[in-house]
Amino acid sequence: MSSAPVIGLSLSLAMAWGISAAAGERIRIPGGEQARKSVEARRGKTALSKLAAAMEPGSWAELETQMPERLWSAPQPSKGLHIGTWSDDAHWDSRTGQFLFFGVRQARKFVVYSEETNAWRLIEFEGAENAPELLQQFGHQYSNNSLDAERSRFYTHGFRYDLLTGKWKQLPPAKPGRNTMVYEYSSAMNGLLSLARQPAGTLRLFREDRQEWSSLGVIDVHGYHSLARHNPFRREVLFAGGNDSQAVVILSLDGKTLRMKDFPIAPLTVRHSIVTVDPSSGRYLFMVPPARKFYEFDSEANEYRLIDDFTRTAWPFTRYDAPVVSYIPEYGVTMWADSKVHLYKHDATLR
Repeated sequence: MSSAPVIGLSLSLAMAWGISAAAGERIRIPGGEQARKSVEARRGKTALSKLAAAMEPGSWAELETQMPERLWSAPQPSKGLHIGTWSDDAHWDSRTGQFLFFGVRQARKFVVYSEETNAWRLIEFEGAENAPELLQQFGHQYSNNSLDAERSRFYTHGFRYDLLTGKWKQLPPAKPGRNTMVYEYSSAMNGLLSLARQPAGTLRLFREDRQEWSSLGVIDVHGYHSLARHNPFRREVLFAGGNDSQAVVILSLDGKTLRMKDFPIAPLTVRHSIVTVDPSSGRYLFMVPPARKFYEFDSEANEYRLIDDFTRTAWPFTRYDAPVVSYIPEYGVTMWADSKVHLYKHDATLR
């Protein structure tokens, strides 16, 4: 598959992403000029930016933050179960400098990290107009979170939260289709993607400007416990795995899909696996905690590479962690959050 690398982007798209036109500068910052200015105001002044700048490629580092007790526990009247289990899809908003995750285990919780304060807090939504209900008797969050990073709009399973105004909006349902476990926003397609479990593999696109869903057909990833990740650096979206599946599919800018090589090991599900994107190379990073395997996937070359099996490197998580992750474009790292917070800076030069 051929995907346009960041260096080949048009000037208009480069300006939209906040990429400098100066020779040698490739700063990938979604959100345009406002986001770029916000990032530069924080760079070198925050614990996050300082730690990221000091890291060597291929290394992990713990970011010490202010975190309330039981942050990752579902709120009352639930039993306090972990809101991040069977999920991985946190998101980073460069304009506001925030790490966002909306989770659920019997009750929902919206947790946020602020780079400026280096602290975690909750976004309270119970009783807010057009917001989700607090209680949900069953289920997990799965891969139902996504972010329109150009407009700082966070999506979670049929709802949209505007980070700039603090207002919620309920979206029209994607019909037909049941039990959607996968939502992902595509900046290249300017819309929200839904991958339905029933009918299996049914892919739809919601456009805000039209306020309607349209069908993109059926793909080879069935949607049941599957994963998805938006890749703005290659202008594509990856769909992967699910129960009894190691399938990987790339959705390109023009709406075409390509079945890639299957992921090399099982299980590849939202219960057992984590996927994110390395912002420096545009390659995908897959973590499989039960096997303690860490892989890189290059969609342009259609190749996998084992990064680490943690036989010599310390495992960064505790036994009970269920980390959620996002890439941070402006600092070239990924952020992995649970009881502790870690940054990882990928080394894409090793083969």
